[in-house]
Amino acid sequence: MEFESLRQRTNEIMAEVKQVHEQTMEGVTRIYDQVKNHLARRMNRILSAAMFLISIAAFKDMFDLFNEAELGLSISGFTQFVSIMALIVMAIVLMFRGINPEE
Repeated sequence: MEFESLRQRTNEIMAEVKQVHEQTMEGVTRIYDQVKNHLARRMNRILSAAMFLISIAAFKDMFDLFNEAELGLSISGFTQFVSIMALIVMAIVLMFRGINPEE
C-alpha cells in the first residue's frame, strides 16, 4: 500500500518537473530568439550605414570623374552639394521609415 502511494507521488513530482522543464525551455527559446533578432537588426543597421557611406563616396567620385573628363559637362560644387544632401535626406527618410516604434 505504501509502495503504491510513493509511486503515485513520484509520478506526480516527475510530471511537475517535466512541466517546469518545458516552461523553462520555452522561455530560453523565446529569449534566444529575441536576442538573435536584436543582433540581426543591429547588424543590418551597421551594414546599411556602411553602404550609405560607400554610396556617398561613390557619388562624389562620379562627380569628380564627370568634372575631370573633357565632355564639356561640368558639375558645380553647389550641384554636388545639393545632390549629396538629397541622397542623405533620402537615406534618413528610409532609415526612419524602417524603424518600428514597438521595438
